[in-house]
Amino acid sequence: MRESRIEKKTIYPFGHVITVVECCGQEEASVGDGVVVRAVLYLPTKDCALVRDIRFGERLLVADEQLKSSWGFIQQELVGASQGEDIDGYRHRAELFRADTWKKAFQDAEMWLRAQTSKIEIAYANRQAALIAADED
Repeated sequence: MRESRIEKKTIYPFGHVITVVECCGQEEASVGDGVVVRAVLYLPTKDCALVRDIRFGERLLVADEQLKSSWGFIQQELVGASQGEDIDGYRHRAELFRADTWKKAFQDAEMWLRAQTSKIEIAYANRQAALIAADED
């Protein structure tokens, strides 16, 4: 039996990142016979803007969009989610994945989500390392 939804929450110094993969159903008959899943990436916000620590702007594309304060779309249902006083909600981006099997569609969606979160992890780690290196003589 396949899962219909997989949700993961990862805690970073800048806030929680939530990834979701969920079944959408079969493609439209006019398109094909495959199945479709949706991958959604939720990033933390403060006052409806992406948190400052990950606003890399044109230096970093995540889900094909510059990682700036207005990245993605506001997720109203999650606004007010308790993550601490510096975080008050989420912004999200989604991508659809089509395959002949649910397993393949889920794998493709999870790989895409890992690739997007990895970009943020690396950029954030590099930024922190640069700050530490700035103190060295």
